[in-house]
Amino acid sequence: MKTPVIVLLLMTLSIYSCIGRIVIDKPGEFKITKEKYSFIQEYESPKDIHLTLSTVGGNIEVQGCEGNRVKVAFVVTKNNGEIIEMTLDELKKYASFVITKEGKELSIDVKEIFRRNMSVGFLVQTPVQTACSISTSGGNLHVSGLTGNQEMQTSGGNVDIEKVLGNVDAHTSGGNIYLEKLVGKTKVSTSGGNIDSENLTGELNAETSGGNISLANHQGLADVSTSGGNINLENMTGSVSARTSGGNLYADLKSLSDKLVLETNGGFINCELPSDAGMNLELSAGDIKTTLNNFQGTSKSDYISGKINGGGIPVQMSCPGGTLRLKFSKSSDNQ
Repeated sequence: MKTPVIVLLLMTLSIYSCIGRIVIDKPGEFKITKEKYSFIQEYESPKDIHLTLSTVGGNIEVQGCEGNRVKVAFVVTKNNGEIIEMTLDELKKYASFVITKEGKELSIDVKEIFRRNMSVGFLVQTPVQTACSISTSGGNLHVSGLTGNQEMQTSGGNVDIEKVLGNVDAHTSGGNIYLEKLVGKTKVSTSGGNIDSENLTGELNAETSGGNISLANHQGLADVSTSGGNINLENMTGSVSARTSGGNLYADLKSLSDKLVLETNGGFINCELPSDAGMNLELSAGDIKTTLNNFQGTSKSDYISGKINGGGIPVQMSCPGGTLRLKFSKSSDNQ
């Protein structure tokens, strides 16, 4: 009789291996004894579900997972970091919230927390084909492994987005933004943090009011700006517009399409471009350091205007009072 019991236990563990905890599927009656969660709610999920999560102070993390259920771990935390064990019914004593499940829509909205020393966050595992709208007034946001459009908003936390196929619209009033392996149209902004991006494909619009911007291995259109930080563009392919009001600008482009615009009002520009590309150059700076081959036009120490390799893609660079260093990589480097 022992063997059937062991098999049954193993089957039960495998069912919930995705969330990493065993729960009783009766809302308001199960608890998590580990310190990572307060309790878990589970919901049947149709294909292409739209998940809305909002809270007034906690972190939100959403991860794509195989299966057809949405597993939402509520994380009720004291200000000292201690996670409180409770049920959904018990949460009503501490917070005002609304849970709505209708068709493809699942919404969990924490409207108010009654105690100042508490926050309510979420750890979610959901089917891969999930579109999210998530927001928090002060916590961090993290989305990974999803196919669908993602909307994210936090008043002060960091934003982390990884492995998403779909359009992304994310904003934070003061935190940093990290992007990795996204495919689609991406729009992000922060009022004071840094923006770091790796391995993006598609259109990127990124803006920060005071931080640095760093992009690596981007394919497509990149339009980035910062009011005071540095911009670093590494191994870029496509079309680029980059502007900083007071920082330095580093750019390494392996191939060009459409246009290249680099501008700084208070720093310097270091740029490397493919030597075999046809370009229309418009460069201005306090001092320009470059060697031009196959060039026709006007070349001065602070101004260059003309065509290289017969002309083609518009290339504009400006750093009034600063130094502009332009290097051309060998054709063999681009093969």
